[in-house]
Amino acid sequence: MYAKGISARKIEGILEELFHHSYSRSTISRLTDVLVEDIDKWHGRPLKQRYTAIMIDAIFFNMRRGTVEKECVHFALGIDDEGHEEIPGFWLNPTESSTGRESILSDLKRREAAEVLLFVADALSGIEESVKRQYPRSDFQSCTVHAMRNALSKVRASDRYTVTMELKTVFNASSREEAGKRFKSFSGSWNKRYPKMVYALERSFDVLTRYYGYPEAIRRSIRSTNIIERMNRAVRRRINIIDSLPTEDSAVKIIYSRVIELNSNWSNRTLNGFAACREEIQEMFDVRYPVLTQDS
Repeated sequence: MYAKGISARKIEGILEELFHHSYSRSTISRLTDVLVEDIDKWHGRPLKQRYTAIMIDAIFFNMRRGTVEKECVHFALGIDDEGHEEIPGFWLNPTESSTGRESILSDLKRREAAEVLLFVADALSGIEESVKRQYPRSDFQSCTVHAMRNALSKVRASDRYTVTMELKTVFNASSREEAGKRFKSFSGSWNKRYPKMVYALERSFDVLTRYYGYPEAIRRSIRSTNIIERMNRAVRRRINIIDSLPTEDSAVKIIYSRVIELNSNWSNRTLNGFAACREEIQEMFDVRYPVLTQDS
């Protein structure tokens, strides 16, 4: 019941009704501590060596520490070198920051995820530099969906549909060169009316189009954090059953239980389009991370 998001208070009432015996909330909390050892092992387990992409995103939830405040949990979703999806970890942080993201990258590397082609996240200040410090051979892709949302926040409501459609044609182009031509046309149309919006997109255009360096079959999947955001919604639905989580331990138990369910459900799932480019992805790994012989 606890793993399904039912609060200790409600479990107390359910058990009393079913068994005519009272269990206090503190007793229920101690009973659920059976998860703690499993959680510690899971957080420290070695990861796969190779990931085609790792996406990082965060959600906020209500945490009660005397007063109820919004706190942040970061999730990573990895696509391995065979196209399989998994959640390698989650991390609780009071706020969303580039410092928190770098500690996540460091933890992934410590747990033997040594070879990653691409990281995908929203464009927090310093995130690309953090990726390069921890994974100097990896690319960083700034989420195009977040970029479009930020751009539209600078646009009048009457123009948002047109701007959205034109930006989609940029990010749906068949090549980076074609995307550049379309963006040049977009800039010419909107720079006079929305110079700040156009300038922000111009500054980040390179990092927004890194996905063009990857096989066309998976570009739509790796240009944004949409995949992990769908996972976030699944976790959020579990958390939202409870108005506010009473402790950090309770939050970790509930999130862990949901993550284990998702990883089990995804164990045989392969990213759409990956089968068509599996060999190309393997070649990218061989070029980026060549096998070193003992002599070399």
